[in-house]
Amino acid sequence: MTKKLISAFLCLIMLTSLFSCANKNAPVSFGTNVEPNSLTEEQKQYFLDCYNKEHNTSLKIENVDPIWKHYGTYNGCVVVFQDVGDVKITDVKYGSHVFRYYKDFNIITLKDGALKSLEKALADGWITEENIDTIFAYHNETALPDYKFYDIACPENAAPGELSEDVMKQFTAAFEKLGYNASLIHHYGTYNGITLFYKDGEVKNNGRFYMSVVFDHDHEVLYTDKDYSEMIIFKDGYFEDGVHYFTVNENNSHNLPVYGLTKENVNTIVQYHESRLPDELKRVIIEYPEKADPATLPADKLSLLLNSFRARHDSEADTILHYGTEKGILILLIYGPNDDPKEIDPDKDLVLYENGNFMPIGDYESRNISSLIIDAITEAKNYHESITD
Repeated sequence: MTKKLISAFLCLIMLTSLFSCANKNAPVSFGTNVEPNSLTEEQKQYFLDCYNKEHNTSLKIENVDPIWKHYGTYNGCVVVFQDVGDVKITDVKYGSHVFRYYKDFNIITLKDGALKSLEKALADGWITEENIDTIFAYHNETALPDYKFYDIACPENAAPGELSEDVMKQFTAAFEKLGYNASLIHHYGTYNGITLFYKDGEVKNNGRFYMSVVFDHDHEVLYTDKDYSEMIIFKDGYFEDGVHYFTVNENNSHNLPVYGLTKENVNTIVQYHESRLPDELKRVIIEYPEKADPATLPADKLSLLLNSFRARHDSEADTILHYGTEKGILILLIYGPNDDPKEIDPDKDLVLYENGNFMPIGDYESRNISSLIIDAITEAKNYHESITD
């Protein structure tokens, strides 16, 4: 091959690279190192042309411009964040950082007319780990407070209420950013790197049952008489709020997250919560067998349960009936003077009692745990019919 042919061949390769993106007559320069959010309209269009060609799409700049964000240019590699999915909290790890967003997303790169994922760009040396640090810092800086990474150095384990003053100041600052009233939030312990906070409500709950948090360890609950109480989880630098149910079952039907709390952890949390309640709202514990027929619970114990239920749930309640006991769970009917037993629907109105807590039967059913005592509940319904006919 002559020198002229070699030269012509090299020129052809260069031209193919420069014009690899459709609908462009000349390459667009992006610079070597450029700050985020600084692409020109021409650069945006060139990037989109390359993307459309790569994915055989026909996206327009006016549709993607509001949701695709330039995360900077590093060594000539353009980094763009893509908002691509439905609303759901999404975590993606790039390098040593976990990026969080409230939708599905991608981060892609462009260099010399070619597109790669951020992972591939890092693996192929287009960008460095230090670049990822910078990209993550920008992502975190521009994220909404609920999806920010908070660099708070928690101990691996800490008893409830025993975080240091310095760490609690950092949490208080974070809660303010999240829009919470920090005075209503209490540390309920840190367990294997997972920090739990209980956020009490501000408004009195006028409903009959006030449980805000349920653990599937013996169906333990945290009682509250306030609306909008919840648990807030801090794990690996991120907050999760609105947590009301904890499970150890990784295959649970509700696809709930598993936080790895042990039964001992739950006991610690429940006891600490109880210690903060007024005396009249604390649970009443009675002894009773694991299994028993209806109408076999002694009157003195029924009276204790009724008084506890009146104080915690319904001051008008004046009648309590024992409908059986199964697996340590009491099946009860509790009602007031204006209720007609014949009009009561046991499918909705039965009350279950365990470990000092009252729970409406609907809560057991919604969490798919009524199956534990399904036969006893059927017997309780039959018993109800027999005494109300």
